[in-house]
Amino acid sequence: YSNRFEDFCPRFTSLDEGAQRKAIASFATSIAAAESNMSSFAVYYEETLGYESSGLFSLSYVDKKNYNCDFSESEDKGLPDQDKTLFQTDRQVDCFLKISRKLLTAPEKFSFLKSLSKKDKKAQSNPKYLTVAQKMSAYWSILRPGNAGVKRFQRMKEKTLPAECK
Repeated sequence: YSNRFEDFCPRFTSLDEGAQRKAIASFATSIAAAESNMSSFAVYYEETLGYESSGLFSLSYVDKKNYNCDFSESEDKGLPDQDKTLFQTDRQVDCFLKISRKLLTAPEKFSFLKSLSKKDKKAQSNPKYLTVAQKMSAYWSILRPGNAGVKRFQRMKEKTLPAECK
């Protein structure tokens, strides 16, 4: 995760492993606050995708195929929400980590590079110049400039970012 995580936590690379974990937890908490208001049972219909996103990080059954997340639509049919694999907090966190790892380590595999601001030609031409927020915005639109969720993300970041990062 240390690759370009400094834009979220400026001192990230100099922190010990425990402090780095706190910074990553702050990042995850900030995304969950912006995406779902910290609710494992939040549901949002993604018009542009044609399906619902659910839980802390607005995940879906499609993420099983794309990121090897441990959700099962067939097992979940007919179950109350609290029993569905998609709404289990531990599975949501595990899926968030899988998606994050892929976005942070292989951003060139995502088509979002073309949508970056023209001012950001350096990042468009070489993914190593992408910030963490730019990489993560390929999945979580709340991190894209101009999205209303950016303010919710920033507010939670201010509340949860470890002192070691500042």
